[in-house]
Amino acid sequence: MKLSRSRRVYCLSVLTDFAYMLFTFVITRRLAETGANPFQLGIVGAASSLSYALACTAAGHLSGRWGRRRLILLGAALEITGFLLASHWQSRLATYLLTTVVGASAGLIYPPAIAWLTEGAHHSQ
Repeated sequence: MKLSRSRRVYCLSVLTDFAYMLFTFVITRRLAETGANPFQLGIVGAASSLSYALACTAAGHLSGRWGRRRLILLGAALEITGFLLASHWQSRLATYLLTTVVGASAGLIYPPAIAWLTEGAHHSQ
């Protein structure tokens, strides 16, 4: 059974959100188990949220210029790379940097995906 384009984009959005939240849980759990204090755990959330917000802003602007699909693929590649690197690096600084990369990667995916879904909704009316 072949999924329609809108269903594929919805699936991509759900999987991206699930992977991003799972990554955040695992990273903060790992930091807590290695003795991180609440401030250090807060840095993870702040770095992730700030990079997500900035990437969403940029991706919303760039999706029309560079192409939605290209930004979605770039975001997915960065997210996977961040996951893989985080599974091997143990330093706190690397964790903060990779959290920033993963937050930005999710931010690169959502605005183009939402625009793509909105475009499909306008064409189907």
